[in-house]
Amino acid sequence: MSRQPVAVDIPDAARLAGVSQSLIRRAIHTTGRDAFPPPLPARRKGSGPSAPILIRVKDLDDWVARFPAA
Repeated sequence: MSRQPVAVDIPDAARLAGVSQSLIRRAIHTTGRDAFPPPLPARRKGSGPSAPILIRVKDLDDWVARFPAA
């Protein structure tokens, strides 16, 4: 049995969501509720600008669910 990760880095988040890494990065820095892309919560694992950014899979799922239907 394989365990699902609790959090993923930006490349994995982009792959799981089917979007580009740049869209994930823009969403992390978005603050407006009605902005596109919607805000995506993320945290650095460690300190400093080179520490990896992690996104909880639950937050990523919620983020994708906020996209308008195609």
